Amino acid sequence: MPPGMIMPRDASAEKMQEMAAVDPNLVTQVEGMDKSGDRLLESRIENGVKVFDLEVSVIRWHILPRVAVDAFAYNEQIPGPTHSRYPGR
Repeated sequence: MPPGMIMPRDASAEKMQEMAAVDPNLVTQVEGMDKSGDRLLESRIENGVKVFDLEVSVIRWHILPRVAVDAFAYNEQIPGPTHSRYPGR
């Protein structure tokens, strides 16, 4: 829900879904608490330019027992991938 938006206590589940930042209908995979991201993102050089491939998806991620959130994932990971700041690594 956007900051500053007020949701009444009697808001229906349907209304809450409409206000969600991530559309639950777009979930493409479900991950457990053991899912870890922050893996190194490989790059390649094209015409002297470093290129990274990123794919965005929506996943349902179990962050605690019986607690799941829908979130944007990058290359199927949360947190998304990282890259080395050092050339050649």
